[in-house]
Amino acid sequence: MAAPAPPAVPRPLDYLLAGRVVAPRPLDGDLTTLRNQLAYVRFIVDAQVTELGLLAFLTAVLDEHGPLLIGEIGQHLRATFGRHDWGVLLRERFGGLKRFLLRHADVFLVDTDHPLNPHIYLRSEEPRAAHR
Repeated sequence: MAAPAPPAVPRPLDYLLAGRVVAPRPLDGDLTTLRNQLAYVRFIVDAQVTELGLLAFLTAVLDEHGPLLIGEIGQHLRATFGRHDWGVLLRERFGGLKRFLLRHADVFLVDTDHPLNPHIYLRSEEPRAAHR
């Protein structure tokens, strides 16, 4: 008999879209909130590149700075972690930063204003006249 598959972990979109990556009292809340906060801390402190950690980091950057060009987001990654191989790492794990953002179209809007360096918006702050 095969071992049962681990339960699927729901995507924490409600938490991330609320605009708060780290709550004021991190141990208050449900397990999803706690899991999100741990993934974010591991991403920031240990540079553990996980999908959830990257999602939380990108959400925090866009929440703090507003819409950015995809190249500017890459600069934030390099400046925060002091690594210059983010392009290679993201390409290997997620197919690249743009593909990662497109895969999370429920959180991010990748504008069509430039084929290689488009503006990136949080869906919660989507521009009124966004190109689709």
